Amino acid sequence: MVELNDNEKKVCDAMKAIGATNDASAKTADIIAAKCPLPKGLISNILTQLAGKGVAKRLTKSKAGVYYLVQQ
Repeated sequence: MVELNDNEKKVCDAMKAIGATNDASAKTADIIAAKCPLPKGLISNILTQLAGKGVAKRLTKSKAGVYYLVQQ
């Protein structure tokens, strides 16, 4: 299992709470930010870090990127 810091855990918890757990239910950073007590810019950076660690995956839908958890 990948080590996550406290903020990464908060973002993962928010993603689980809104059901962003597979590609069909992937959510935008804005939707994730609405459920997470961190600034939107920080959440965007954390989503990029989580994707780099293989914990989350980014897809491109329409013009916005969406994210979902790969490892839960």
